[in-house]
Amino acid sequence: MADKPKPKPPVGYGRPPVEHRFQKGTSGNPKGRPKKTPKQVAHDALLLGYEKIIARESRREIKIHEDGKTEKITMYDAAVRRLHIDAAKGVPSAINKVLKLRQDVETSVYEQQKELLFAVLERKAEWERTVDQAERENRQLSKVPAPHPDDIVIDYRTMNIRYNGPENPQQERGWKQVVEQAEGYAAEAKRLTAMAKRSRTLKAELEDEAAWNAKMGAMLTAYFPSEEVRRRVGFDLIRWRQVEPLCQEFEAMLERRRRMKTANRDERRSRRL
Repeated sequence: MADKPKPKPPVGYGRPPVEHRFQKGTSGNPKGRPKKTPKQVAHDALLLGYEKIIARESRREIKIHEDGKTEKITMYDAAVRRLHIDAAKGVPSAINKVLKLRQDVETSVYEQQKELLFAVLERKAEWERTVDQAERENRQLSKVPAPHPDDIVIDYRTMNIRYNGPENPQQERGWKQVVEQAEGYAAEAKRLTAMAKRSRTLKAELEDEAAWNAKMGAMLTAYFPSEEVRRRVGFDLIRWRQVEPLCQEFEAMLERRRRMKTANRDERRSRRL
């Protein structure tokens, strides 16, 4: 019995006849991408050059004198300030431009806030579903990358979002390192305290060093609070760092270090000059 002829493949949208299809090993565009003409190349290079010049000039700093004070600002900032000054003086064209800029900025910020809010709401809803499913299956949840949904607080009236913990995995790694450092300070304080009890000649020095380590550990623990503290109802990390004495002391210490570092850098620069 003769074999039946194989049915022809269907022909239609997205399925051209076999004889008109591209063959394997054959380019669909044998001539390649057409090269730009010298005029097009020159035009593109000119535009790119203008973009670089504009970007460089907008970032260039200049000195301005205002209200008897000299201030250093960028060219872009100076242009925006000049525009607002003209608008305050009643120049109609400047007023229209300022109002248009303000409207564009507010619209852009609103759209960004709305997009972020929807993403956060979806993340929190997904987290709640994950928690419910884990409880039903009686299993332990795996680690959740930052920001943890329980650290995200939403103000639905203003659409503002704040974080009571690390905002991204990179901050989470840094947060973890600081927590380990705080634990190291606390352990060192205990070790030095035990040594001070056994020593007679170095007791005072060891006690002072133990107190310093304990204070450093306490400041880091306060500035980077544990999950138990962060998950309290109504907890606000920003407000916490503003009112907690140990946090204020920690920020004052960081400010002193920044000033000392700046002073040392300026001194080295002056020596080179």
